Amino acid sequence: MGIWQTNKASFKVNIGQSLIGKFKKKGSKFCWIRDNNNVSLFINKEETEEETKEVSVFEVITSDGDTVKGYINHIVNGWCSGSPHTNWFIICPEENIVVEEL
Repeated sequence: MGIWQTNKASFKVNIGQSLIGKFKKKGSKFCWIRDNNNVSLFINKEETEEETKEVSVFEVITSDGDTVKGYINHIVNGWCSGSPHTNWFIICPEENIVVEEL
């Protein structure tokens, strides 16, 4: 497990340090679900099969208080092994979104 360092704090997360480096290189940020009601509503929404294929873009507030528009690339909704923190996510800025057909 790794440490996610922001401008104001550091967080022990269930992501390896090398992957944290890759996320941060793309501009990804640490965010709290409690600060972002739009994400909370999304998590609890039931989606159709077609909707789950789409990338959802959110405008969120990061743990440092900045506003970022992008997509969630990692989320912990509740307790998880490897992190003492609950209810947080990592967001990747919209300009770094790459969608590939598999």
